[in-house]
Amino acid sequence: MIKSLNTLEFPRVAEMLAAHAVCEDAREFAGKIEPVRTLSEAQMLMAQTEAAHVLLAKYGSPGFSAVRNVSSPLAFAAAGGTLSMRDLIDIKDVFRVIRILSEWRYSQPGTESALDPLFSSLMPQKSLEDDISRCIIDEETMSDRASVALGNIRRK
Repeated sequence: MIKSLNTLEFPRVAEMLAAHAVCEDAREFAGKIEPVRTLSEAQMLMAQTEAAHVLLAKYGSPGFSAVRNVSSPLAFAAAGGTLSMRDLIDIKDVFRVIRILSEWRYSQPGTESALDPLFSSLMPQKSLEDDISRCIIDEETMSDRASVALGNIRRK
């Protein structure tokens, strides 16, 4: 199988795919992609690819930028750890992308897609996204609006 993949220049195709990824995790995933082994899996993935192509051709790109993987900070927080402002900003950015994707998909009523199970798993958290935006100006600056106590201290 390896010889066949090399003959088909599969590693080069994976590299080309990775070059189009907008975030590091997607680049890494694309670079390690392997052919599927069953017809049903290939058909499902081809249906998803076709659905993505149709949605993008019909409605344009949802327009979002690169995001960072927030799995580690979320696991750290779940274990009782305190997140840095950088971690919170990254999490807010993920929430923003989830909201943008969800709004983009559901702004096209009456269209069904092989991607709908993936889109339906997105859970926008607008209020949490807004709270983080209100409280954190940048990774070094906490807003006076983060809490009443902080606002009072800074006004004194």
